[in-house]
Amino acid sequence: MAGCMAWTSQLQLIWPADSVEHEWGKYGQPMCQMCKDLCLDFSTIWADLHYILYEKVSEETCFNGVRDHGRRIDMEFADFMELEEMNEADLSEAQVFEMRFYTLHSFPAINTALRKRHQPQPLLATVMCVNDGLKSLQGNGADSDDATAIIEFFRGFTDMQMTQDFKDRGGTELAPMSTTKDLSVACGYAVRKGKTDGALLMKIMTKNNLQRGVVLQFLSMFPGEEETLFPPLTYV
Repeated sequence: MAGCMAWTSQLQLIWPADSVEHEWGKYGQPMCQMCKDLCLDFSTIWADLHYILYEKVSEETCFNGVRDHGRRIDMEFADFMELEEMNEADLSEAQVFEMRFYTLHSFPAINTALRKRHQPQPLLATVMCVNDGLKSLQGNGADSDDATAIIEFFRGFTDMQMTQDFKDRGGTELAPMSTTKDLSVACGYAVRKGKTDGALLMKIMTKNNLQRGVVLQFLSMFPGEEETLFPPLTYV
């Protein structure tokens, strides 16, 4: 399946050759139109994959912050597996990898196909690991005071306006829904340069753990964003 990634027993991901090969040679960017439409950027995805699995943590300045800012410089993938949050939720290596992968710049490869309802889903195993990992992490801290606290989250949208239908009935986010408790971060995403002047800021009020997503700061590539990720098909 073009653009599909699959786990092997050696924790490697295999990108099918037909998504990057062309009759005149092999290219870093996918040549098929489907890969372009679904943001299945081979070079970005492979670079992100290699960094997570095979490289030690290192800081790098990106458009949305400093990658892995403040982490131990000798941390490797195995060290993330030993974090308290992972053990409490009993997460698999695949789930930890895919959630960390989502927080880097490959997330459009996951979100675009879901929002376009593309069939077949090119990264089905990835979506399942992110969804199941988030559901498992929702149980962490279920007996804490914060489990039933009222907490608000923010989400910024570029090139978007609120429709009357959404005001009347609400709507469902088909992809994982990224939010933050830091209003300035959400505003930054809302006012990024887009195709139009449209910008939208959403405030989401939650009353308990079951209504909200998971704070991914402990494994996120950009911990400064204080990202809280809701599972796919979240209704608001």
